[in-house]
Amino acid sequence: MSKTLELARHLETLHINDMYKSDFYWTWDKTDEELEAIFTVADALRDLRERNKSTRIFDSGLGISLFRDNSTRTRFSFASACNLLGLTVQDLDEKKSQIAHGETVRETANMVSFMADVIGIRDDMYIGEGHKYQKTFMDALEEGYRDGILEQRPTLVNLQCDVDHPTQCMADMLHVIHYFGGVENLKGKKIAAYYGCLLLRPGKTMQMDNPENPKILEDFIRAIGATPVLYPMRNECCGGYLTLDEKSVAQSRSNKVMTSAKENGAEMVITACPLCLYNLQKNSGVSDVPVVYFTELLAEALGLK
Repeated sequence: MSKTLELARHLETLHINDMYKSDFYWTWDKTDEELEAIFTVADALRDLRERNKSTRIFDSGLGISLFRDNSTRTRFSFASACNLLGLTVQDLDEKKSQIAHGETVRETANMVSFMADVIGIRDDMYIGEGHKYQKTFMDALEEGYRDGILEQRPTLVNLQCDVDHPTQCMADMLHVIHYFGGVENLKGKKIAAYYGCLLLRPGKTMQMDNPENPKILEDFIRAIGATPVLYPMRNECCGGYLTLDEKSVAQSRSNKVMTSAKENGAEMVITACPLCLYNLQKNSGVSDVPVVYFTELLAEALGLK
């Protein structure tokens, strides 16, 4: 039996009906089985490609590529994926379209969707705007389909917004699974992320996540098989450099952070800041909840520690 047939049989055991005709906005919106199904299909396509078997599903149709920010890897990956499935890629250049003359998002969404089966959108330049644009685009498209303007409803694939980069996250995760054999070492472990006051601020400069309600480290924790713990003090100051001049202030601040994490069920705290790591380890007074650098957690997940 070929690898693809084995993967297809496994796919039949997964509960994935809700994925049909649904858009892919955020990685964390998907269940474990739905993500497993995506990895299974990716492995099947890889197997077919390696054996020089056709992977065409469509005989015609368009994949609309809308990049509102510069891209190389994601742009060519999307084009390759469309080609692999039999779709023709059509890039939408806003400067060469009627958008430059005032065309609305609603008009654009419906106009480019005729004969389209999938629309990939990247809009990641400004916090609070990327996902909103994608949602506005697809809401307009859904309205056009409901009103009979469109004969079919294309599916959206988020090619990165201000909140998530699902295709990159899943590609990285699948590589980790293939290379290391999985990330089961941390399954069920409750881990709290600590951002502190500087990692994501100033928000307009960093543009990495929402500084008031960040998710990037929780996504990392979830991706390596653990369970993220949310707690009130995760992006409050640990005392920073005050540990050198007013140690009691750093001790008080760090204790509040660690106590908050512990009271909300954390078994471990991770951080990306060396100074935060020092304060939480040395000044918090909480010794029964370990604090580690996020890369140490990744090493543990991969069985390297």
